[in-house]
Amino acid sequence: MTNPRYLSDDIIDKLWLTLIKKQQEIKRQLEESEKKFYLQMEANNRLMEESEKKFFQKMEAKNRQILENKNSEEESKKEDDEINNTKQRTRNKKTGLMDSSFTKILKEKGWKMHGVIAGSQFTDEEKQTILNAGFFVIEKYGDSYVLDVPDDFIPKEL
Repeated sequence: MTNPRYLSDDIIDKLWLTLIKKQQEIKRQLEESEKKFYLQMEANNRLMEESEKKFFQKMEAKNRQILENKNSEEESKKEDDEINNTKQRTRNKKTGLMDSSFTKILKEKGWKMHGVIAGSQFTDEEKQTILNAGFFVIEKYGDSYVLDVPDDFIPKEL
């Protein structure tokens, strides 16, 4: 190997040019890599934005579906309530019960309403028929009334 002190100017110029070319090549590769990196980042950002957009669209669709189901259930419940209220009003008219606002007040207060049949004389068969129907039987004896409730009696709630 030759001693660097004795290198000619030509060789030093060639080495210097080679170093400059290598440096330029490395710089170009670095710039290329940087461009690729930024292009990849942009592509990833676009994919992320598209994914987020799809995700939020799916969430909105799911929320709409949940709201539709909830509204459908509420409408169905309202229809059922309306039918039940109509049935109750019809039943009340047939049985002669007071309007539903009175029964609503009773329910709100936790009170119950039961039916009673009162009379002065009942046969055992009549008493049993009334009790089987879920009504209380009250019999009058002189100036007082007697309420006889068997142990297994279950009153009908109105």
